[in-house]
Amino acid sequence: MNERNIKERQRQGVILAKKVGRYKGRPTEYASDSKDPPKRLVYQTVVKRLKQGDTVAEIAT
Repeated sequence: MNERNIKERQRQGVILAKKVGRYKGRPTEYASDSKDPPKRLVYQTVVKRLKQGDTVAEIAT
């Protein structure tokens, strides 16, 4: 099979899996429900600072 056919079959498989709820993609690393406590804390800190009015550039430094 050539690469185009492989990618097309994979895309079709992902579409079918999503329809039946088996494909959810990669979990979000930095989120309020992250399994890793330090990453969850980073997320909460960033959200808090954004609500305080800090810019993304200020938070990143």
